[in-house]
Amino acid sequence: MRTNSNISCLSADKDAIDIDYVLRRYPDGLEMLGRVFQNDAFANDGLVQEGIQGIAKAFGSLEAIGPLSVASSDRYPEEEERLIVQQTVYQRAQKFLRMLKL
Repeated sequence: MRTNSNISCLSADKDAIDIDYVLRRYPDGLEMLGRVFQNDAFANDGLVQEGIQGIAKAFGSLEAIGPLSVASSDRYPEEEERLIVQQTVYQRAQKFLRMLKL
């Protein structure tokens, strides 16, 4: 039987993977995605700001849940590749957050 903490953990892992996917694959690139979020409609929306704060927390360090989830050992069994992916994911998220002045 799953506990709520297991569900939260699975959700956080999937959320991190989904966030990284969007940051990597936004059709017009990361810079355009940053501009979209700088738009007044998003910049002044409390729920959007709450979500961005969640991204900042999840990707706030190399060892945070975001980079660790994306670069998990079940997705990247080779340690060297996992470390490269982890670093890349962290740097990408930080670039996005810097565009938003976070």
